[in-house]
Amino acid sequence: MSKEVKRIDKIDNTLIVKRRRKLFRRRIFVLSLLLLIVSSVLCLKLPYFNITGIEVENNKIVPGEKIIEMSRIQKGNNLFYIAILGSAKEISKNPYVTSAKVKRKLPGTIILSVAEREAMYYNSMGSKYMVIDSKGILLEERTEISQMKLTKLDGFDLNKSVIGQQIVSSDARRIQIIDTLSGMTEAKKFLENITEMDLTDPLAISMYYGEIQLKLGSIEDIEKKLNTAANILQRDELKQAKKGYIDVSYKGNPVFYIEGN
Repeated sequence: MSKEVKRIDKIDNTLIVKRRRKLFRRRIFVLSLLLLIVSSVLCLKLPYFNITGIEVENNKIVPGEKIIEMSRIQKGNNLFYIAILGSAKEISKNPYVTSAKVKRKLPGTIILSVAEREAMYYNSMGSKYMVIDSKGILLEERTEISQMKLTKLDGFDLNKSVIGQQIVSSDARRIQIIDTLSGMTEAKKFLENITEMDLTDPLAISMYYGEIQLKLGSIEDIEKKLNTAANILQRDELKQAKKGYIDVSYKGNPVFYIEGN
């Protein structure tokens, strides 16, 4: 047999092997596709994958029942029919919710996980109270806030503010002050005991620790000023003070005045 004949036979064998491999891969692909289709149909049809439980995670403010209601997910529906992104979007419409995730847990459980805003401030508008978070977002309108530990916030036009959006201010510096305060770590505990904060004049920030006024001036070195005021409040002569002020608005030694014990 000539070399040329051997070469042709070798080429033919190689082509046959390639065709067989290609045919095998094609059959595997078709079978896999069929299995996937069958599995998908079974998942969508079998009662085994119907929702039997809905769990809510990380909610401290918004009731779990409210979150489930907003998700529009109901028990008995198929687990794989749920529009996860759509449900999460509906939950996030609640002003208290910053983000929401919807997760499937086989065979029949849905988990609704949320991150919530923290209510920190309030102000009154007529007979109602407007609740505001640490970033200046108007959260809700309430008739009662006695069970909530909130700081009164002055200097904003709540008549023009919309629930779920940042409160309206004619001076962007006021919002900047709120944002700066929300990011503080050392002074956070002290700020929780502030009863009132007046940002009407961003260059003359005023806070109240009970009946003691804290004159802070501008936002510059605000955390240092708050720490100084906190240390002064620990002095024996101020612990029993009913009224007065502490002025840390300027560089140099702070000034404090007590009206009486």
